[in-house]
Amino acid sequence: MIARDLIKGSVAVIGVGAVGSIITYALNEADIKPVLIHRNARVAELYREHGVKVEIPSEGERIIEGLHTTYDSIQPGSIGLAFICVKAYNVRNVLSKLPRLLNKDSILVMCQNGLGSTELAEKIVGPNNVLQAIIGFGANRVSRHEVRLTGIGPSYVGPKCKGVPSTLHAVAKHVSELLRVINFIYVDESEGYRWVKLGINAGINPVTAILGVKNGVVSDDAYARSVALAAANEVKEVAIAKGVFLPKDPANALLSVARNTAENYSSMLQDVRSGRRTEVDYINGSVYLEGLKVGRACLVNYTLWNIVKSLERIRSRSMTR
Repeated sequence: MIARDLIKGSVAVIGVGAVGSIITYALNEADIKPVLIHRNARVAELYREHGVKVEIPSEGERIIEGLHTTYDSIQPGSIGLAFICVKAYNVRNVLSKLPRLLNKDSILVMCQNGLGSTELAEKIVGPNNVLQAIIGFGANRVSRHEVRLTGIGPSYVGPKCKGVPSTLHAVAKHVSELLRVINFIYVDESEGYRWVKLGINAGINPVTAILGVKNGVVSDDAYARSVALAAANEVKEVAIAKGVFLPKDPANALLSVARNTAENYSSMLQDVRSGRRTEVDYINGSVYLEGLKVGRACLVNYTLWNIVKSLERIRSRSMTR
């Protein structure tokens, strides 16, 4: 049986923001027009009317193609492969709506930063039906209907851990092929890559959000770099204590990403500036809480967590006045 035959139903993208739009673009390049699921009929109609334009370096602008719809409009059991691209704090709500749309063979691809989203999905559909995508591309949401791809680094997709059925590995390999235009790579165990990305995010995102500057500050400024590296090293300590194999050193990876994305604004900074909730609870907050479980006092992550939460509150209040 070839891999695409293992997908028993339609391909869906849930969360048509920056990440979801770029994944949809890649699926379009693989001749797939996915079902694009929105939270309500009004939003779906707006997207049907205005579409989503993605700006791809060296290629220009593209309008992503897919069926803009809602959860209630989809045939029960018809989704075979779903990319969950909402922010981590929205995952629980999305997963509560999905069971009616899935079948016993449906696969969820979790695309969130931080910890917790994969574990929630595993509770809903079981570990044999969940893949993790560790996103390595950069994208900015310019407006509701426009997304800019700012850079393509390696992204990874695979089951969280080994010991799952071979069919799940086959689907992961197929997903990497579908998304090869944005440099997706299949891995047989993705958990270590998730923790490396967690180390990168734990350092770059809160430091840039607090300072209000581009990612390059982490590589260029000794003080900012010191704090970011300390946060990444705490992630490394917790991962090792939990028995997670790290394919790369999080601190070295952080410096590399900071240099390569020096002109980018982190997603956390963009969220703070827009008065939106950030994913800091699932990044620095999760590092601190996981550290407590293994006897590690991750005080740098704890401090960054609390400062960003304060920024969220201050910014939200200022925008509602």
